[in-house]
Amino acid sequence: MAFNDALNEAARDSDIYRLLARGQGFRATVKCQKAFRMGCAMDFVAVVAAASTYVTYQEAVLVFLLLVVICGCIYGKTARLLFSSCSIVKYWRHDLGGDPDSDDPFDLDIPLKCFLEKSKTNRDLFLYGEGMFVDVDRKTALFQANRACK
Repeated sequence: MAFNDALNEAARDSDIYRLLARGQGFRATVKCQKAFRMGCAMDFVAVVAAASTYVTYQEAVLVFLLLVVICGCIYGKTARLLFSSCSIVKYWRHDLGGDPDSDDPFDLDIPLKCFLEKSKTNRDLFLYGEGMFVDVDRKTALFQANRACK
């Protein structure tokens, strides 16, 4: 819940980048995944415990194993399709085993260059003590920067 709350409160794209970089957001998503999976496993255990009052213990365990296999197959197939088609790690990054389609119209170099250019502009114009518009109030600085871009 904390990860979802922090994500919902992030107002800008830069806040999301900061969450993932400094706030160890990826690690938080993995922890949330593990907690959710553990909760699902405990639900299965609860189903077996409840079922064991109506059927024998062996039948309850057999149904439990059947549910685990069926749900695991559905989950595995769905997750594999989702991650192999869009995941940064499993689709885009060659160094981590990703294999993007050769005719894929999207190129991550373009947004990366834009992000780096925006970072450079922010550093050059607004960084306290070094930026071009340090002594000017923020509203005037933004107005001048927008006029310069046109």
